[in-house]
Amino acid sequence: MADKIILHLSDLHVTQLKEGQTIDQAGSWLTTADDTIQLRNYADEFVRYVQKAFPDRQIFLIVTGDIADRSLSNEYNSAKIFLERITIELKIEKKNIMIIPGDHDVNRINAAYAAQQAGRDAFSFEFNKEKYSFFSDFYKSFLERDFSFESAITEIMAFEDEKLLLIGMNSNYKVGAQAARGYIDTDQLKTELNALLPGYKEYSKIAIFHHNLVGEFEKDPDGQWDSDNKIGFLRILEENEFKVVIYGNEHISVSRTANQMVEIAVGSFGERNTHPNFKVYEIESKDSILSLKHNRYQCISDGSHQSYPFGNWSVVEINNQYEQLIIIELRKPALEQKTLETSDIIQRSPVTSTSKDDAQLQSEELSTGNEAGSTLQLSFKESEYHDKLFKIVKDLDLFKWGHFHWNDSSKAHNWIDVPMLLSERDHVFLAQKAIMDVVAKNALEADFIIGLGIEGNILASYAALRLDKPYSFLPYSYRYNDHEDYEKKLSVKNEGKFKKILIITDVVNNGHTVDRLLEKESAFFSEDNVEQINVVGLFYTGDPENKPLNPDPQKYIQFYYVSHLKVERCPYGEDFRQTCMIYREKLSCVHEFYDADSKFENS
Repeated sequence: MADKIILHLSDLHVTQLKEGQTIDQAGSWLTTADDTIQLRNYADEFVRYVQKAFPDRQIFLIVTGDIADRSLSNEYNSAKIFLERITIELKIEKKNIMIIPGDHDVNRINAAYAAQQAGRDAFSFEFNKEKYSFFSDFYKSFLERDFSFESAITEIMAFEDEKLLLIGMNSNYKVGAQAARGYIDTDQLKTELNALLPGYKEYSKIAIFHHNLVGEFEKDPDGQWDSDNKIGFLRILEENEFKVVIYGNEHISVSRTANQMVEIAVGSFGERNTHPNFKVYEIESKDSILSLKHNRYQCISDGSHQSYPFGNWSVVEINNQYEQLIIIELRKPALEQKTLETSDIIQRSPVTSTSKDDAQLQSEELSTGNEAGSTLQLSFKESEYHDKLFKIVKDLDLFKWGHFHWNDSSKAHNWIDVPMLLSERDHVFLAQKAIMDVVAKNALEADFIIGLGIEGNILASYAALRLDKPYSFLPYSYRYNDHEDYEKKLSVKNEGKFKKILIITDVVNNGHTVDRLLEKESAFFSEDNVEQINVVGLFYTGDPENKPLNPDPQKYIQFYYVSHLKVERCPYGEDFRQTCMIYREKLSCVHEFYDADSKFENS
């Protein structure tokens, strides 16, 4: 069980009551009413729920802005009463609290007046001391430290044991007398990060700010953020390997992965017109693994007289259009990166399987032959790429099992979901290096490299850069009718210039896809022009004993692969449409490929 949790609140919107306005007429459950009973009840019900849900935990608190509704002094007085009540009861130390200002925490009257006094060329958003005057007073009074209103980075929270760093950023750079979108001075942020991060080299980093990066309710792809500034801001986060961003502002809860970065937002904690929300991130750290377990809670009133008007807190299941992530991975065990020395290179010879499968999805370990006259084979156990890929396939359930037909035209309900495997950046790096490991250890030479299929293109790009060779791409579907002619051709003349061809793909079963490629591009691959064609696949799914990939070691086409995961086919022959009950009676989902013969489809 995680012993540390991060409590995330946002958008309290503590509201000053207008003259004649009652508590029930305010937009927030938290107000400046002289009678603070509701404020205390709201705090106590929240504390009671957190204590029950997370007993005996050390709690860290982050508040991502809009503490006040109009940045008025008495709004902050009430906010302080509320926050002190919950932090004392939950035993949260002041050093373990991070508060980031939102756009509602900018006092626009003070900013406008300061700009007016300075002259007509002044911009109100530039007067940070004035626009944060009441927020700064609240910050100092509650947290007992000064607010860095001139900085892009206003706070950090470091977890030394877990090597986790939360960096609070002020996204109100352009907010002044008028409302403005989120904006952070990227030059200033870059300078401050360059000064900060060398002291936290081994830490996983999370950025904390107020403005939402993507609009959910408003359907604005830039959210409430300046579009140009957003791109530059995200580039800085990517360059500095931030794993997660956490924000508020839009009063909608979100969790998703975008551009290899996790985005987490929480709904408003105080607003009446949406169900109040808060989130808890449980820090789970073991060995070299670090993750956050993501929990969301909502306050709902059933209108009864058995609870307070604001309702009761309850957990919300994270599994819908906006909420997609339960576990947020921050750090995994580092992938081993072995530098290939000269002694690691063995003579080129086809990689074939000699082991028997104990099950249809069993990892295969190939040994290195060293007897006189034996064929040298690549040892997957030595490189460990096979074991790592197999673990990913198994852990992520990427081997799709069903009934498989493979005859005159491919019919599949049984495959390895390579696109999903390659959707994770670390997996892409692993797969690319696994391919390069096979190329290097088998001393495969190339004058020209081809990436076959979208996935093959991803895998082959790394090898092309490493080997510094001419490169092109062909889709798997060069044989499909829905592709234009120009998509199916290499559009490169060989004329004997490219003697050794390296084809890289994701999955090889029996080599027929490559055979068709050579047939379609006969001019390029003719034996008059080409001496050797080597095909390297990430996975081999065929039957190495009954139908080996390389029956003739002298043939100028040879196949290599990283991992063998056997795919079983229907045991019937070419008459499977009549003899196979599963196919005949449509008992399983069978996907016909685009080039399936129409006469069979109609039969």
